[in-house]
Amino acid sequence: MTDFFVSYNRADRGWAEWIAWQLEDGGYSTTLQAWDFHPGSNFVLDMQRATREADRTIAVLSPDYVAALYTQPEWAAAFARDPTGEKGILVPVRVRICDLEGLLSQIVYIDLVGLNETEAARALRRVKRGRGKPTTQPAFPGAPLHSSSTPPPFPDSDPNHDDHGAGPGAHATTGSIQGTNAGVSTLRGEDIAQMRQRANALIVTPGQYASLCIVIAGGPTQQIIRPSKLNAADLRGRIKQTMLFGDRAIFTDKQGIKKEGIEGDTLVIAQDESSLLLDEMGTVRVVQSVAHKADMRQIELSVILLEDVYEAVVRSLRLSDWILEEIDPTHLLSDIVIVGAVSRAGVFGWRTRAEHLASPRSIMGWSMGGSDTLVKELVPQKRQLLSIDAQALAEDLVELFDRSARSSH
Repeated sequence: MTDFFVSYNRADRGWAEWIAWQLEDGGYSTTLQAWDFHPGSNFVLDMQRATREADRTIAVLSPDYVAALYTQPEWAAAFARDPTGEKGILVPVRVRICDLEGLLSQIVYIDLVGLNETEAARALRRVKRGRGKPTTQPAFPGAPLHSSSTPPPFPDSDPNHDDHGAGPGAHATTGSIQGTNAGVSTLRGEDIAQMRQRANALIVTPGQYASLCIVIAGGPTQQIIRPSKLNAADLRGRIKQTMLFGDRAIFTDKQGIKKEGIEGDTLVIAQDESSLLLDEMGTVRVVQSVAHKADMRQIELSVILLEDVYEAVVRSLRLSDWILEEIDPTHLLSDIVIVGAVSRAGVFGWRTRAEHLASPRSIMGWSMGGSDTLVKELVPQKRQLLSIDAQALAEDLVELFDRSARSSH
Protein backbone atom coordinates (compact mmCIF):
# COMPACT_ATOMS: atom_id res chain seq x y z
CA MET A 1 0.00 0.00 0.00
CA THR A 2 1.13 3.55 -0.73
CA ASP A 3 -0.08 6.86 0.64
CA PHE A 4 -0.63 8.60 -2.72
CA PHE A 5 -1.11 7.73 -6.36
CA VAL A 6 -0.19 10.79 -8.45
CA SER A 7 -2.47 10.99 -11.49
CA TYR A 8 -1.28 13.32 -14.25
CA ASN A 9 -1.18 13.98 -17.96
CA ARG A 10 2.19 13.59 -19.69
CA ALA A 11 2.24 17.34 -20.41
CA ASP A 12 2.53 17.88 -16.64
CA ARG A 13 5.14 15.23 -15.90
CA GLY A 14 7.49 17.83 -14.43
CA TRP A 15 4.83 18.95 -11.98
CA ALA A 16 3.90 15.37 -11.10
CA GLU A 17 7.50 14.45 -10.33
CA TRP A 18 8.01 17.59 -8.27
CA ILE A 19 4.83 16.88 -6.28
CA ALA A 20 5.79 13.23 -5.70
CA TRP A 21 9.29 14.25 -4.59
CA GLN A 22 7.88 16.77 -2.11
CA LEU A 23 5.50 14.17 -0.69
CA GLU A 24 8.20 11.53 -0.29
CA ASP A 25 10.52 14.11 1.22
CA GLY A 26 7.77 14.73 3.76
CA GLY A 27 7.59 11.06 4.71
CA TYR A 28 4.78 9.86 2.42
CA SER A 29 5.00 7.03 -0.10
CA THR A 30 3.84 7.58 -3.69
CA THR A 31 3.14 5.75 -6.92
CA LEU A 32 4.00 7.64 -10.09
CA GLN A 33 3.83 6.36 -13.65
CA ALA A 34 7.18 7.93 -14.59
CA TRP A 35 8.93 6.18 -11.70
CA ASP A 36 6.97 2.98 -11.10
CA PHE A 37 5.59 1.72 -14.44
CA HIS A 38 8.30 -0.27 -16.23
CA PRO A 39 8.83 -1.31 -19.88
CA GLY A 40 7.04 -4.57 -20.68
CA SER A 41 4.41 -4.20 -17.99
CA ASN A 42 0.69 -3.92 -18.68
CA PHE A 43 -0.19 -0.24 -18.40
CA VAL A 44 -3.90 -0.81 -17.66
CA LEU A 45 -3.18 -3.36 -14.95
CA ASP A 46 -0.48 -1.13 -13.45
CA MET A 47 -2.94 1.76 -13.35
CA GLN A 48 -5.65 -0.38 -11.78
CA ARG A 49 -3.22 -1.63 -9.14
CA ALA A 50 -2.00 1.91 -8.39
CA THR A 51 -5.50 3.31 -7.88
CA ARG A 52 -6.57 0.31 -5.78
CA GLU A 53 -3.52 0.15 -3.52
CA ALA A 54 -3.10 3.87 -2.83
CA ASP A 55 -4.86 5.37 0.17
CA ARG A 56 -5.43 8.62 -1.70
CA THR A 57 -5.13 9.99 -5.23
CA ILE A 58 -3.67 13.33 -6.26
CA ALA A 59 -5.07 14.69 -9.52
CA VAL A 60 -2.64 17.15 -11.16
CA LEU A 61 -5.08 19.60 -12.71
CA SER A 62 -4.34 21.37 -16.00
CA PRO A 63 -6.14 21.92 -19.32
CA ASP A 64 -4.44 18.78 -20.66
CA TYR A 65 -5.51 16.73 -17.65
CA VAL A 66 -9.20 17.64 -17.74
CA ALA A 67 -9.35 17.13 -21.54
CA ALA A 68 -7.57 13.76 -21.61
CA LEU A 69 -9.57 10.53 -21.83
CA TYR A 70 -7.23 8.25 -19.85
CA THR A 71 -6.96 10.47 -16.77
CA GLN A 72 -10.71 10.51 -16.14
CA PRO A 73 -11.00 6.92 -14.87
CA GLU A 74 -8.07 7.59 -12.51
CA TRP A 75 -9.70 10.40 -10.59
CA ALA A 76 -13.18 8.88 -10.99
CA ALA A 77 -12.01 5.73 -9.18
CA ALA A 78 -10.91 7.82 -6.20
CA PHE A 79 -14.13 9.82 -6.27
CA ALA A 80 -16.21 6.63 -6.23
CA ARG A 81 -14.48 5.51 -3.02
CA ASP A 82 -15.30 8.81 -1.28
CA PRO A 83 -18.17 10.63 -3.03
CA THR A 84 -18.83 13.00 -0.11
CA GLY A 85 -15.16 13.98 0.27
CA GLU A 86 -15.27 13.11 3.96
CA LYS A 87 -12.11 10.98 3.79
CA GLY A 88 -10.21 13.27 1.43
CA ILE A 89 -9.31 10.39 -0.89
CA LEU A 90 -9.30 12.55 -4.03
CA VAL A 91 -6.98 15.56 -3.68
CA PRO A 92 -6.93 17.82 -6.78
CA VAL A 93 -3.81 19.99 -7.13
CA ARG A 94 -4.09 22.73 -9.75
CA VAL A 95 -0.81 23.53 -11.51
CA ARG A 96 -2.17 25.45 -14.52
CA ILE A 97 -5.29 27.55 -14.99
CA CYS A 98 -8.12 25.39 -16.30
CA ASP A 99 -11.91 25.32 -16.38
CA LEU A 100 -13.33 22.61 -14.12
CA GLU A 101 -16.75 21.19 -14.85
CA GLY A 102 -19.03 18.54 -13.40
CA LEU A 103 -17.90 16.62 -10.32
CA LEU A 104 -14.34 17.95 -10.34
CA SER A 105 -15.58 21.53 -9.96
CA GLN A 106 -17.20 20.65 -6.62
CA ILE A 107 -14.03 19.42 -4.93
CA VAL A 108 -11.75 21.83 -3.06
CA TYR A 109 -8.32 21.84 -4.68
CA ILE A 110 -4.83 22.90 -3.66
CA ASP A 111 -3.83 25.78 -5.92
CA LEU A 112 -0.18 26.08 -6.96
CA VAL A 113 -0.80 28.49 -9.83
CA GLY A 114 1.37 31.59 -9.55
CA LEU A 115 3.28 30.41 -6.46
CA ASN A 116 7.04 30.24 -6.16
CA GLU A 117 8.68 26.98 -5.08
CA THR A 118 8.68 27.73 -1.36
CA GLU A 119 5.05 28.82 -1.40
CA ALA A 120 4.02 25.81 -3.49
CA ALA A 121 5.76 23.40 -1.11
CA ARG A 122 3.96 25.05 1.80
CA ALA A 123 0.61 24.83 0.03
CA LEU A 124 1.18 21.15 -0.74
CA ARG A 125 1.37 20.39 2.97
CA ARG A 126 -2.40 20.74 3.02
CA VAL A 127 -2.59 17.12 1.82
CA LYS A 128 -2.20 16.22 5.48
CA ARG A 129 -5.56 15.16 6.82
CA GLY A 130 -6.95 16.70 9.96
CA ARG A 131 -6.52 20.21 11.26
CA GLY A 132 -4.01 22.60 9.75
CA LYS A 133 -2.65 23.69 13.15
CA PRO A 134 1.07 24.59 12.88
CA THR A 135 3.67 22.83 15.01
CA THR A 136 5.02 26.13 16.36
CA GLN A 137 3.23 29.06 17.90
CA PRO A 138 2.09 31.60 15.27
CA ALA A 139 3.48 35.14 15.50
CA PHE A 140 1.30 37.54 17.47
CA PRO A 141 -0.81 39.27 14.79
CA GLY A 142 -1.38 42.44 16.79
CA ALA A 143 2.29 43.34 17.19
CA PRO A 144 3.00 47.02 16.43
CA LEU A 145 4.22 47.56 12.89
CA HIS A 146 7.22 49.64 13.91
CA SER A 147 8.39 47.14 16.54
CA SER A 148 8.97 44.25 14.17
CA SER A 149 12.56 43.54 13.12
CA THR A 150 11.43 41.02 10.48
CA PRO A 151 10.23 42.34 7.11
CA PRO A 152 6.88 41.11 5.80
CA PRO A 153 6.91 38.09 3.49
CA PHE A 154 7.42 38.88 -0.17
CA PRO A 155 3.97 38.88 -1.85
CA ASP A 156 3.10 36.52 -4.75
CA SER A 157 3.49 37.91 -7.91
CA ASP A 158 -7.97 58.66 14.42
CA PRO A 159 -5.15 58.04 16.92
CA ASN A 160 -6.72 59.14 20.24
CA HIS A 161 -8.75 56.35 21.80
CA ASP A 162 -10.95 56.34 24.88
CA ASP A 163 -10.44 53.49 27.31
CA HIS A 164 -13.85 51.91 27.79
CA GLY A 165 -12.28 49.09 25.76
CA ALA A 166 -15.33 47.24 24.47
CA GLY A 167 -13.62 46.15 21.28
CA PRO A 168 -11.71 42.94 20.69
CA GLY A 169 -7.95 42.99 21.15
CA ALA A 170 -5.80 45.71 22.66
CA HIS A 171 -6.55 49.09 21.10
CA ALA A 172 -2.96 50.11 21.79
CA THR A 173 -1.91 48.18 18.70
CA THR A 174 -3.85 50.54 16.46
CA GLY A 175 -1.42 53.29 17.35
CA SER A 176 1.15 51.44 15.25
CA ILE A 177 -0.89 52.40 12.19
CA GLN A 178 -2.85 55.51 12.95
CA GLY A 179 -0.41 57.02 15.41
CA THR A 180 2.71 57.00 13.22
CA ASN A 181 3.53 57.88 9.64
CA ALA A 182 4.76 54.36 8.82
CA GLY A 183 1.61 53.35 6.99
CA VAL A 184 -0.08 56.66 6.20
CA SER A 185 -0.68 57.48 2.56
CA THR A 186 1.56 60.10 0.93
CA LEU A 187 -0.57 60.58 -2.19
CA ARG A 188 -1.67 64.06 -3.24
CA GLY A 189 -4.92 65.50 -1.99
CA GLU A 190 -6.55 65.19 -5.42
CA ASP A 191 -5.82 61.44 -5.54
CA ILE A 192 -7.13 60.91 -2.02
CA ALA A 193 -10.30 62.87 -2.81
CA GLN A 194 -10.98 60.65 -5.85
CA MET A 195 -10.42 57.48 -3.80
CA ARG A 196 -12.76 58.69 -1.06
CA GLN A 197 -15.42 59.61 -3.57
CA ARG A 198 -15.26 56.18 -5.21
CA ALA A 199 -15.38 54.36 -1.88
CA ASN A 200 -18.29 56.29 -0.44
CA ALA A 201 -20.28 56.00 -3.67
CA LEU A 202 -20.22 52.19 -3.37
CA ILE A 203 -21.47 51.99 0.23
CA VAL A 204 -24.71 49.99 0.42
CA THR A 205 -26.89 49.06 3.39
CA PRO A 206 -29.32 46.24 2.57
CA GLY A 207 -32.59 46.89 4.35
CA GLN A 208 -33.49 43.24 4.91
CA TYR A 209 -30.80 42.36 7.46
CA ALA A 210 -28.16 43.93 9.72
CA SER A 211 -25.05 44.21 7.61
CA LEU A 212 -21.42 45.27 7.39
CA CYS A 213 -20.23 46.90 4.16
CA ILE A 214 -16.49 47.44 3.59
CA VAL A 215 -15.22 49.32 0.54
CA ILE A 216 -11.52 49.62 -0.32
CA ALA A 217 -10.56 52.07 -3.05
CA GLY A 218 -6.97 52.06 -4.26
CA GLY A 219 -4.86 54.78 -5.76
CA PRO A 220 -3.44 56.48 -7.69
CA THR A 221 -6.72 56.12 -9.63
CA GLN A 222 -6.19 54.10 -12.82
CA GLN A 223 -7.56 51.09 -14.67
CA ILE A 224 -6.08 47.97 -13.08
CA ILE A 225 -8.00 45.18 -14.76
CA ARG A 226 -9.19 45.00 -18.37
CA PRO A 227 -12.88 44.32 -19.08
CA SER A 228 -12.11 40.90 -20.60
CA LYS A 229 -10.02 39.90 -17.58
CA LEU A 230 -12.69 41.11 -15.14
CA ASN A 231 -15.15 38.75 -16.81
CA ALA A 232 -12.73 35.81 -17.11
CA ALA A 233 -14.05 32.49 -15.80
CA ASP A 234 -10.72 31.56 -14.17
CA LEU A 235 -10.66 34.77 -12.09
CA ARG A 236 -14.27 34.29 -11.02
CA GLY A 237 -13.49 30.68 -10.11
CA ARG A 238 -10.54 31.62 -7.90
CA ILE A 239 -12.53 34.36 -6.21
CA LYS A 240 -15.46 32.04 -5.46
CA GLN A 241 -13.08 29.40 -4.09
CA THR A 242 -11.50 31.95 -1.74
CA MET A 243 -14.88 33.34 -0.67
CA LEU A 244 -16.05 29.85 0.33
CA PHE A 245 -13.09 28.44 2.23
CA GLY A 246 -10.43 29.56 4.70
CA ASP A 247 -9.96 32.67 6.81
CA ARG A 248 -11.15 34.97 3.99
CA ALA A 249 -14.48 33.17 3.51
CA ILE A 250 -17.65 35.27 3.49
CA PHE A 251 -19.87 32.73 1.69
CA THR A 252 -21.40 29.54 3.05
CA ASP A 253 -21.27 26.20 1.25
CA LYS A 254 -24.87 25.61 2.35
CA GLN A 255 -26.09 28.07 -0.28
CA GLY A 256 -25.59 28.39 -3.99
CA ILE A 257 -24.48 31.52 -5.82
CA LYS A 258 -27.52 33.78 -6.29
CA LYS A 259 -25.89 36.28 -8.64
CA GLU A 260 -22.72 36.21 -10.71
CA GLY A 261 -21.78 38.41 -13.64
CA ILE A 262 -20.91 41.83 -14.97
CA GLU A 263 -23.08 44.81 -14.03
CA GLY A 264 -21.90 47.93 -15.83
CA ASP A 265 -18.12 47.91 -15.33
CA THR A 266 -18.20 45.78 -12.15
CA LEU A 267 -18.08 42.08 -11.35
CA VAL A 268 -20.72 41.06 -8.80
CA ILE A 269 -20.84 37.69 -7.01
CA ALA A 270 -23.53 37.26 -4.34
CA GLN A 271 -25.34 34.91 -2.00
CA ASP A 272 -28.45 35.84 0.00
CA GLU A 273 -26.68 37.92 2.68
CA SER A 274 -23.11 38.26 1.39
CA SER A 275 -21.68 39.77 -1.76
CA LEU A 276 -18.53 40.93 -3.50
CA LEU A 277 -18.12 43.75 -6.02
CA LEU A 278 -14.94 44.41 -8.01
CA ASP A 279 -14.50 47.14 -10.62
CA GLU A 280 -11.89 47.85 -13.30
CA MET A 281 -10.05 50.33 -11.06
CA GLY A 282 -9.52 47.65 -8.44
CA THR A 283 -12.16 48.94 -6.02
CA VAL A 284 -13.42 46.12 -3.79
CA ARG A 285 -16.70 46.04 -1.87
CA VAL A 286 -17.58 43.25 0.58
CA VAL A 287 -21.00 42.95 2.25
CA GLN A 288 -21.80 40.49 5.06
CA SER A 289 -24.60 39.92 7.56
CA VAL A 290 -23.62 40.75 11.15
CA ALA A 291 -26.87 40.13 13.02
CA HIS A 292 -26.50 37.92 16.08
CA LYS A 293 -29.33 35.41 15.73
CA ALA A 294 -31.79 35.55 18.59
CA ASP A 295 -32.38 32.46 20.71
CA MET A 296 -36.15 32.40 21.09
CA ARG A 297 -35.95 29.91 23.93
CA GLN A 298 -34.24 32.63 25.97
CA ILE A 299 -36.58 35.37 24.73
CA GLU A 300 -33.44 36.93 23.37
CA LEU A 301 -33.40 40.08 21.24
CA SER A 302 -31.56 40.20 17.92
CA VAL A 303 -28.50 42.42 18.31
CA ILE A 304 -25.18 43.28 16.69
CA LEU A 305 -22.21 42.04 18.71
CA LEU A 306 -19.06 44.10 18.50
CA GLU A 307 -16.87 40.99 18.33
CA ASP A 308 -18.85 39.66 15.36
CA VAL A 309 -18.35 42.94 13.52
CA TYR A 310 -14.62 42.84 14.23
CA GLU A 311 -14.30 39.31 12.83
CA ALA A 312 -16.33 40.29 9.75
CA VAL A 313 -14.11 43.34 9.17
CA VAL A 314 -10.97 41.19 9.36
CA ARG A 315 -12.41 38.72 6.85
CA SER A 316 -13.35 41.57 4.52
CA LEU A 317 -9.87 43.10 4.70
CA ARG A 318 -8.14 39.77 4.12
CA LEU A 319 -10.38 38.94 1.18
CA SER A 320 -9.81 42.39 -0.32
CA ASP A 321 -6.05 42.05 0.14
CA TRP A 322 -6.07 38.66 -1.64
CA ILE A 323 -8.12 40.06 -4.54
CA LEU A 324 -5.83 43.06 -4.93
CA GLU A 325 -2.80 40.76 -5.03
CA GLU A 326 -4.54 38.69 -7.71
CA ILE A 327 -5.32 41.61 -10.01
CA ASP A 328 -2.45 43.96 -9.12
CA PRO A 329 0.57 41.95 -7.90
CA THR A 330 3.02 44.76 -8.79
CA HIS A 331 1.18 47.24 -6.51
CA LEU A 332 0.32 49.88 -9.08
CA LEU A 333 -2.30 50.73 -6.46
CA SER A 334 0.09 51.71 -3.69
CA ASP A 335 -2.39 53.37 -1.32
CA ILE A 336 -5.91 52.67 -0.10
CA VAL A 337 -8.94 54.32 1.45
CA ILE A 338 -11.10 52.10 3.69
CA VAL A 339 -14.74 53.04 4.31
CA GLY A 340 -17.06 50.89 6.40
CA ALA A 341 -20.78 50.96 7.16
CA VAL A 342 -22.87 49.04 9.68
CA SER A 343 -26.64 48.90 9.24
CA ARG A 344 -28.83 47.88 12.16
CA ALA A 345 -31.88 46.81 10.12
CA GLY A 346 -34.06 44.48 12.18
CA VAL A 347 -31.95 44.49 15.35
CA PHE A 348 -32.34 46.24 18.69
CA GLY A 349 -28.89 46.93 20.03
CA TRP A 350 -25.12 47.13 19.69
CA ARG A 351 -23.06 45.61 22.49
CA THR A 352 -20.20 43.33 23.40
CA ARG A 353 -20.75 39.63 23.82
CA ALA A 354 -20.25 39.95 27.58
CA GLU A 355 -22.86 42.71 27.78
CA HIS A 356 -25.32 40.61 25.82
CA LEU A 357 -24.83 37.51 27.96
CA ALA A 358 -25.39 39.61 31.07
CA SER A 359 -28.63 41.13 29.73
CA PRO A 360 -29.91 39.34 26.60
CA ARG A 361 -33.37 40.95 26.70
CA SER A 362 -32.42 44.59 27.09
CA ILE A 363 -32.35 47.25 24.37
CA MET A 364 -29.07 49.03 24.80
CA GLY A 365 -25.97 50.32 23.13
CA TRP A 366 -27.28 52.03 19.97
CA SER A 367 -28.42 55.63 20.12
CA MET A 368 -27.02 57.53 17.10
CA GLY A 369 -29.81 60.05 17.18
CA GLY A 370 -32.20 57.60 15.53
CA SER A 371 -29.98 56.76 12.55
CA ASP A 372 -30.02 53.19 11.25
CA THR A 373 -26.53 53.26 9.69
CA LEU A 374 -22.99 54.02 10.86
CA VAL A 375 -20.49 55.07 8.17
CA LYS A 376 -16.84 55.50 9.14
CA GLU A 377 -13.59 56.05 7.23
CA LEU A 378 -10.01 55.36 8.23
CA VAL A 379 -7.09 57.64 7.50
CA PRO A 380 -5.74 56.80 3.99
CA GLN A 381 -3.16 54.06 4.30
CA LYS A 382 -0.37 52.32 2.43
CA ARG A 383 -1.81 49.22 0.80
CA GLN A 384 0.83 46.92 2.31
CA LEU A 385 -0.87 47.30 5.69
CA LEU A 386 -3.71 45.08 4.49
CA SER A 387 -1.23 42.20 4.47
CA ILE A 388 0.80 43.24 7.49
CA ASP A 389 -1.73 44.49 10.03
CA ALA A 390 -5.33 43.76 9.00
CA GLN A 391 -6.25 43.14 12.65
CA ALA A 392 -5.13 46.60 13.70
CA LEU A 393 -7.01 48.22 10.84
CA ALA A 394 -10.11 46.29 11.92
CA GLU A 395 -9.66 47.41 15.53
CA ASP A 396 -9.50 51.04 14.44
CA LEU A 397 -12.65 50.80 12.36
CA VAL A 398 -14.62 48.92 15.03
CA GLU A 399 -13.51 51.46 17.62
CA LEU A 400 -14.98 54.24 15.49
CA PHE A 401 -18.22 52.26 15.07
CA ASP A 402 -18.37 51.61 18.81
CA ARG A 403 -17.94 55.27 19.74
CA SER A 404 -20.76 56.38 17.44
CA ALA A 405 -23.10 53.55 18.40
CA ARG A 406 -22.77 54.44 22.07
CA SER A 407 -22.86 58.20 21.68
CA SER A 408 -25.69 60.23 23.18
CA HIS A 409 -28.43 61.86 21.10
